Amino acid sequence: MTVNRINVSILPKKEQNIYEQIKFLPKQEKERLWELIKQANRDGIVLLSKEDRITISLTEKGLIRRNPLYLGKKMSYFILPKAPHLNQQLKQLRH
Repeated sequence: MTVNRINVSILPKKEQNIYEQIKFLPKQEKERLWELIKQANRDGIVLLSKEDRITISLTEKGLIRRNPLYLGKKMSYFILPKAPHLNQQLKQLRH
C-alpha cells in the first residue's frame, strides 16, 4: 500500500518531534536522508561505501546511526533508528 503523505497524528509524540526536525533540515541533508530511506532494507539498514559530511551531520543529529557490529568492508547504518513508525510511513510514500 502506498500513501501520498505522512499521517503525523498517528505517530508517537517522540517520532512527531523527529518529523519536525526533518522538515527543517537543509535541502542537501533532507535529500540524502530520503535517498537512504529508499535504499534501506525493511529493517531500516543501509550499506554505504563512504562517509561524507552530510552523513556525518545526519549521524550527529541522531537521524542515522552507524552499526558498530557490522564487520563488512562497507559501513552499515540504521536509518531513523528512533522513529521506526515514521520510517515505515516515509518508505511507503509515492515518489
